[in-house]
Order: sequence, then C-alpha cells, then structure tokens
Amino acid sequence: MISKKGAVPGQILIYAISIVVVGFILLYGFRAVMQSRKSADEMVMISFEHDLKNDVDTMKVNYGSIRTFTYDISSKYNIICFASKGPVNESYPVINKTLEQKIKRNVFLGLKKENGVDIIDSFYVDGLNTTIRCFNITNGRLVLRLEGKGSSVAIG
Repeated sequence: MISKKGAVPGQILIYAISIVVVGFILLYGFRAVMQSRKSADEMVMISFEHDLKNDVDTMKVNYGSIRTFTYDISSKYNIICFASKGPVNESYPVINKTLEQKIKRNVFLGLKKENGVDIIDSFYVDGLNTTIRCFNITNGRLVLRLEGKGSSVAIG
C-alpha cells in the first residue's frame, strides 16, 4: 500500500500555486483591458481632432454656408470650449490665461464642475473665430453647427 501522509500537504501546495497563477492571469487580463481602453480613447480623440480640422477647413471657404456635424469624443470629457478671442469670462481661468498669453490653443476639453471647468486637454484648429463658447458633450457625442465666414468659421 502507498502511504497517503504526504497527500494533504501536496494538495495544499498545488492549490496555493493554482491561486497564484490565476491571480497573475487576472491581473494581466485587467491590465490588458485597461490598456486597450486607453488606446481606444486616444484613437477616438485623434479622429475627432482630425475630423474637426478637416470640417473647419472645408467650411471656412464656403461663405454663408451652415452645416451641423456630429463627433464622437472620449467619455472622459463632458464639456468642450472654443475660444480664439476675448472677452474674458471668469468661469474659465485656463482659457483666459491662454488667450492673454497668445498660446496657440483654441479648443479646450474638460470636466464641468460646480465651480467652473477643469481643462484636461487642448489643441489648435486654424480658422476658428469665436469668443469663448462652450458645449456639453453628452454620452461621448458632440453636435456642432459650423458657419463659413470666408477665411474663418463661426461655431454655433
């Protein structure tokens, strides 16, 4: 007969190793999913910036033309602001500072909060001509009305 005295400690060791392996697999899977989600958000924002620039370039030469565009935007933002000139608005200190210092940024994405807006990202689109105008982003979608002004675009 075979002795079974070492069977219980051996099974415990196998269970412990199994738990460690499963833990590593879950951790790796979680990290892979989070990295994939981050990459998808980055691709959505690159696509949005590209599409907006192309739409502005197309609309600015069509004087008097008005069109509505819908854009997909990362769900980490809930507000977008456009500003290429004053007047100063106290609710948007980062935008005001950017305009005062003539930094080449005119599209601002952020989070709307009770005491104002936290700007997270910004970029520049040539041809925008607007005072500070902000729009809510709902469920990752933005609807904008662009009006061609000949050499620039007004946002409404």
